[in-house]
Amino acid sequence: SQMASIGPNVSPTAAAAPVESGAATSKAVANTADRQLPEQTAAAENSTPYAPLLGDIMLKQDDTLSQIIQRGYGSYNSRYFRSLILANPIIDDPDLVEVNQTVSMPAIPVSLTGTDRNAWWVMLDDTDDLDTAFDYLRTYPVNAPPARMIPYWNRQSGTRFAIILKGYHADADSALEQLKRLPPQLAPERKVLSSWNNDTVFFADPY
Repeated sequence: SQMASIGPNVSPTAAAAPVESGAATSKAVANTADRQLPEQTAAAENSTPYAPLLGDIMLKQDDTLSQIIQRGYGSYNSRYFRSLILANPIIDDPDLVEVNQTVSMPAIPVSLTGTDRNAWWVMLDDTDDLDTAFDYLRTYPVNAPPARMIPYWNRQSGTRFAIILKGYHADADSALEQLKRLPPQLAPERKVLSSWNNDTVFFADPY
């Protein structure tokens, strides 16, 4: 199935089919894996079709690394923290980051369960730039329905960042009703997203 969307005029659109994530190991590599060095085997197993980094963020006033992790991946844990620190060796003290400092975010795919459930999301924006997605959330009104970022990847578009309202709807009518209540200036490109391609690589859980 392809990613499908329903806009304010309820006209469906389709997005490009993403490529399945995971290692793409050739038969030659598989047949000689026992003769490879551990480092070579690990490199082959860790090869992915997407870039190792989601992108870079320029820190703004009051940004912290824990906030960056929470906003980018949808949750905070020690794995995300360690991965972020390893991707940014220039950071000596995680508690002392500076305004205008650039932070790279590693691409850490998530495993999803129950993806066959009926779900509709209200999408506010979609961009190919991580810093732009962060700026959208930084300036998002505090009195508006809560929003979050979903980084994802597909073959045609590469890595992208969807801004959606938190949670999802069990039917299209309720999603469209929430969409209609949003001020146009809040999300000019808003639409209802009815499905993701089965092979989409997610870097945050959309559910």
